Amino acid sequence: MERHRPLSPNSTAAGEARSAVRSALEQWQVPGCLDDALLVASELATNAVVHGAAPVVLHLRVTDGDLFVGVEDASEKDLPQVQELTENATAGRGLALVAATSRKWGWQRHNGSKTVWAQIPCAAAPQSGTA
Repeated sequence: MERHRPLSPNSTAAGEARSAVRSALEQWQVPGCLDDALLVASELATNAVVHGAAPVVLHLRVTDGDLFVGVEDASEKDLPQVQELTENATAGRGLALVAATSRKWGWQRHNGSKTVWAQIPCAAAPQSGTA
């Protein structure tokens, strides 16, 4: 199961990403990771808009009980890294949240773009009539 969705390259991207994740997980009957998936998609979409370049595309895929959430943007610069935060920091927690929420995360360069991704443990809904 796979889905790809272009996101607006502005402040609405995070909301669009959350909506697409919710819709996909409902359709695929994979509710076990909804909250984590919404958080990760929102953070990755926000980072792509703030630090990347248009176009921005959300990639979702479920395999072997995990949800892959990736956000691609048209910039190979500003590669992601978890920030060391001070006690009074007001920003910079996004990737730390992604790292804490996901099984693993990373980034991959493509020809002229990059995808920042996270793999989230997700359980499929039990099928009716199965033992």
